[in-house]
Amino acid sequence: MFNKLVALATVMPAFLYAGDAAIGGNPSALWDIVSGTCVREQGTQVAQRTCVQVDISQGLDRGFAVLKDNAKAKPFEYLLIPTRRIAGIEDPRLADPSTPNYFEDAWEARRFIGTSLGANPQWDMVALAINSMQDRSQDQFHIHIDCVRADVRTKLKENDQTFGAQWTQLDLPPPNHPYAVFRLVEDSLANTNPFQLVSQRLPGAAGHMGLMTIAVVGATFPNGQNGFYLLASKASSSMDAHGEDLIDPDCHVVGR
Repeated sequence: MFNKLVALATVMPAFLYAGDAAIGGNPSALWDIVSGTCVREQGTQVAQRTCVQVDISQGLDRGFAVLKDNAKAKPFEYLLIPTRRIAGIEDPRLADPSTPNYFEDAWEARRFIGTSLGANPQWDMVALAINSMQDRSQDQFHIHIDCVRADVRTKLKENDQTFGAQWTQLDLPPPNHPYAVFRLVEDSLANTNPFQLVSQRLPGAAGHMGLMTIAVVGATFPNGQNGFYLLASKASSSMDAHGEDLIDPDCHVVGR
């Protein structure tokens, strides 16, 4: 929840992750920033902090940091990164019930998008995404937090009645890119871990999580209730698994 006890920086970060061009293609750059700088800043009196949020209230093994992605092409995007070493979606610990639900923490961190935009996006304007092992640049787990693409949002709304508590196939932009969609009628992710839902209930995912991408898109259903669309896709020799493609870094869905 938004009132969750956290160690929260209230000033803008002094150093920001600036994408592959700025980090020289170093696949451990995010881990170096979080472990080497963000965590160490906690408890100090630095004027500006690198991460906008660091929560290690339950220890480093259960903590996370939120970092502003300062790439010019991603003006409103944030990244949630665990404060322990986890390479990515292929790590079996992510589907373990004892592991923190990082998607829940990432959804709560959507408030930072509003800080950058100057206005809070509506519930169904936000998307989270983690890319597959072969379609990522960083070997430290991170969830992208940003606005959903307007065309993706429209396509999901148009097909809402076809979704339910079973995985349903749907092609989403980019054209003809298949995703499995799961409709979750809950007002938080506290009781649903997307990693578990994909690995345990999506046919073909178990044992191949490294090939999977997962996205979570906020949904407001026809009856006005808030919930989520959980989306998953599997990489193949002819298709990537890059759920980040469902995100619009310019947040046009907000009407900018």
